[in-house]
Amino acid sequence: ITALWALAPGTLTVLATHLQRQANQLIDDLGAGKFRYLETLPKACQEKLKELPANPIRAEELRNKLQKRGVLRAKDCWPQLSLLCCPTSGYSRNAAQKLADRYGTLPVLHPGLASVAGPLTHCWAEGMGGELILRGNYVEFLAEGADRTRKPTELDEGARYQPILTNS
Repeated sequence: ITALWALAPGTLTVLATHLQRQANQLIDDLGAGKFRYLETLPKACQEKLKELPANPIRAEELRNKLQKRGVLRAKDCWPQLSLLCCPTSGYSRNAAQKLADRYGTLPVLHPGLASVAGPLTHCWAEGMGGELILRGNYVEFLAEGADRTRKPTELDEGARYQPILTNS
């Protein structure tokens, strides 16, 4: 796992909290190749987890890290983890800023603007938005106070628009 993507920063906080609270049980399960709460998961997940072999060597590595630090971190479990992706502005700003308490120096990337119909922009490292995603979407823009939409080629630089998205 190289990235964790969530619809809200609180989801990542809950993941880190459960990882810390249930570290010993998770490590025991990994070492034994069994999962305590298997029956609570969807059938497709149950089948995949049943296929996983016991991994006592990895379990011992994780137990040593837990004993050394007193906590099990996401980066301990997934050494390749290099990015968190979740909303970082608006109502999510405060929670996103607190992710460093649980995930250290991992960068947190805002996923870009989206609507129910689909994504509108690519991710940008700074602030909201990014370049417009045109593939698979037909995007028109409604200027503030306007009664007709405009195509992307008809936009005025610096003006404010509401995106109208249609896709197949």
